[in-house]
Amino acid sequence: MKTIITFFLLSIILVSQTTDLYIPQPIKRAYQKETRSYNGAPGKNYWLNEINYIIKAEVDPITKILDGQLAVRYVNNSPDTLKEIVMHLYPDLFKAGTVRDWQIPKNAVNDGVLIKKLSIDLKEYDVSDTSRSISRVTTNMKIKLDEPLNPKDELLIETKWSFPIPEHRPVRTGAYSDTSMFIAYWYPKIAVYDDIHGWDEITYAGTAEMYSSVASFNVEITVPQNYVVWATGVLENPDEILTDNIFERYSKAQESEEIINIITEEDLHSDVTKGEFTTWKFKTDKAPDFAFALGKNYLWDGVTVKLKDRKVFVDAGYLKESVNFKEVVRISTEAIKFHSFEMPGVIFPYPTFTVFNGRGGMEFPMIVNDSEARTYESTVGLTTHELAHTYFPFYMGINERRYAFLDEGWAVFSPTKIQRRLGEYNPLEGRFKVQERQLETILEVPPMTPSFLLKGTHYRVASYSRSAGALFALEELLGEELFLNAMQTFIYEWKEKHPTPYDFFFTFDRVAKENLSWFWKPWFFEFHSPELNLVEYINDGGRKYVKVSNDGGLPLPIKLKIYFADNSEKIISASPRVWKSGDKIVEVDLNTEKEILEIELGDELVPDINYNKRKILKGDN
Repeated sequence: MKTIITFFLLSIILVSQTTDLYIPQPIKRAYQKETRSYNGAPGKNYWLNEINYIIKAEVDPITKILDGQLAVRYVNNSPDTLKEIVMHLYPDLFKAGTVRDWQIPKNAVNDGVLIKKLSIDLKEYDVSDTSRSISRVTTNMKIKLDEPLNPKDELLIETKWSFPIPEHRPVRTGAYSDTSMFIAYWYPKIAVYDDIHGWDEITYAGTAEMYSSVASFNVEITVPQNYVVWATGVLENPDEILTDNIFERYSKAQESEEIINIITEEDLHSDVTKGEFTTWKFKTDKAPDFAFALGKNYLWDGVTVKLKDRKVFVDAGYLKESVNFKEVVRISTEAIKFHSFEMPGVIFPYPTFTVFNGRGGMEFPMIVNDSEARTYESTVGLTTHELAHTYFPFYMGINERRYAFLDEGWAVFSPTKIQRRLGEYNPLEGRFKVQERQLETILEVPPMTPSFLLKGTHYRVASYSRSAGALFALEELLGEELFLNAMQTFIYEWKEKHPTPYDFFFTFDRVAKENLSWFWKPWFFEFHSPELNLVEYINDGGRKYVKVSNDGGLPLPIKLKIYFADNSEKIISASPRVWKSGDKIVEVDLNTEKEILEIELGDELVPDINYNKRKILKGDN
């Protein structure tokens, strides 16, 4: 009886804590339905719908046309009866009349996705512009079902479609030449139906990225001879498509912990695949999305990373001119080990990871699309950042359209130590310097502002810089061990589901056994900027201390470097907890009897609107 009463009281305390934060009505209803819990864990009534894709695609590198056919089995595990299905047609971003976050040149505008045929449970639907069953708005296609889909029932959607691969303004996806393409945002994709908002009907305008449910994929991709295809998932038929010598090296790389050059410069003068056309077959049982790349005259390196209970095949496809790409496989293997055993200390969740030498820097499950970086340090930074996205958003099912800061902040924060280890540089200097310049001209908006409403610089500061700064401050507040414990708890409880920031906040509250609303509010909900300043140094009868003001309003750690007259130095830190009471000025004891020359405020891991400017007070002299 005592245990029951204790549990009841603890539940009341946890519920009362949540009232410190603003919670939108749709999320409150999820707590009422017990699909989510105020302690941050999934609720007893949490559910996910099931999705299974079978896709066949043909790519013509000359015409830049992709033709595809798709069959998707959709199981309604929700308690709701569904009267419609929402699908995303992402290539319609380039269709005339689509609302975009920025302008594109006239020659980049095309006719978008051509739906040639669509049926549900073998019954064909009218796909014409005058259809009463199908409506298309920007990048969404809504299908009115002839028969509602009841809870626990399923349906089969089949469709044939085609679209022109963008080449004049490729955004995260596109044709870079006749011999190099990265294909993403490409197939008719069933939108997420979740316990909070129902169907995800937020359209894709180019900035805010994806929201995807875990699904299974069986995908066949047909391309001309000597084009190599890299993709999400495991290649099922390498023996059918690769020439004997290439297949032998590929097979060796599947077992080798030393990097194998699967396709070398010498191989570019001969065939690397069999037949006039090859069909590459990929399979994955659990992934939130599927993307692929194809390249001709590409080099190919591969290696296998052996972890506790699994192996990860890591490879890279790159142009011979991309000198720094030769290091990408090694960098990736070290990053996978780092994430598996250090931060977050959760074994890498997928069997493969590919880095393709395309354009930009964009992550997809098990494959990323990266430009050639100009320096080795930049190569380390880009590769490890995109790889970190494996956990957030993909493994965790983050809604990037609404909460981009949950995954972008993570991808800035989490690889910092491995970036320093591999690159021997400060990976945050460039980002915080950019933030400093940006904050001179813009208003810093709270990260909880829905991401799809933010554009340009506002989006990047809220999603990347400020959210990363919050994670560094949170780790400083809790200590590395407790922070890691909370992060692992969040990951293990929410993997392959759809957590919100509230699930993140409340999980950390639970593990820390503390109401951290005083921290969450200024960092994520309110208008503030990172700015600490030195007010004065005081030597009061031997007690030496400094006053530090918080002029920006964010609970940042205080980092002081003390320079002594004997040429020695000392670092003094104060936790963000010093700002919990709401004081604007705090005193920091220096705990020394030595003569002080100068006190400097700041640290490379602490953001500041004056990141580049030294903040110094004179000491005893």
